[in-house]
Amino acid sequence: MRRFLAGLGCTVLVAAAALAGCGSGNSSNGAAGSGGASGGSGGSGGTHQDGGGGSGGVPSPFEQFAKLADAATGVAFGKDNNGDTVLYVSLGASDQVVKVTAQGAVGTLASVPAAAGIALEANGDLLVCGRAPGGTNGVLWNVKPDGSKTSFVTDSTFETLLAVAVAPDDRVVFSDATKVYGVDSAGSVGSIIIITGQATDPTALAFSKDGTELYVGSGDTGDISSVPRSPAIGNYSNNVTKLSSGLGGLSALVVLESTDLVALSSGGVYQMKRDGSGRTNLASPAGLTAPVGAARGIDTFGDYLYLGNGKSVVRLPFTDTALSLPVR
Repeated sequence: MRRFLAGLGCTVLVAAAALAGCGSGNSSNGAAGSGGASGGSGGSGGTHQDGGGGSGGVPSPFEQFAKLADAATGVAFGKDNNGDTVLYVSLGASDQVVKVTAQGAVGTLASVPAAAGIALEANGDLLVCGRAPGGTNGVLWNVKPDGSKTSFVTDSTFETLLAVAVAPDDRVVFSDATKVYGVDSAGSVGSIIIITGQATDPTALAFSKDGTELYVGSGDTGDISSVPRSPAIGNYSNNVTKLSSGLGGLSALVVLESTDLVALSSGGVYQMKRDGSGRTNLASPAGLTAPVGAARGIDTFGDYLYLGNGKSVVRLPFTDTALSLPVR
């Protein structure tokens, strides 16, 4: 987790997970939004930065895809305001979220202080972990495809936020350095549930394809834990199960159409069954620069797994069944 937060200048603590309740419903792409106090806009055009292509010295089997102004801290697929599929990438050190086209061209989307983990809502908006402008308390930002943003949820007790995930039923969970929280789709502060206990240092969050499990990855211990939940009412069990361990520097979890899990760690890219069995190392990121964040390629982004890698995005050939938006 210290590696994950290097670009944010944050101090790492520990702890998290064993939840209770949130709310909302499943749909596909759209334009709408939710929020709170206005945080201003980052614009939709932005500056064009160098694109990718070729190996660029990246070790095989990875390929260089796009160059970034600062180190990546999160990646997620979505649609821009023209309806084109883009890869969103957060850059924590420069307080930015950028969008990358299928050709590797990079443009600014929005300014978000200490931008970290990101995830797509069913309506097409992006949820971005960060903090308050000029402050230290965590904020989960809602960023629209045109770059405008509002505070989705915040609280003075939050530290800088790290990871976020949206369930198939559109309920949201997010984490800071010490806890995991649940909140309803409207970002109601009154519905926040603090999750404490069995899983620690929650740098990676993901839901199972059917929404019956929340996966929590620990950046410090390299453990992956499963928290059972009821999608119908959004309640979480305290019967947390450890699925896997020893994945040091774990920074991202991706759930595949097959229901398998992919975990990105400093030691490799691993695939396993949803119960943690059959873990295999798909590729070693040896030679990469602090890989952080992963997203399965969709649409024109093809059969690849896209990874944040220092000041670049790299991709790994990956032929698992493609997902459609919103990718959970």
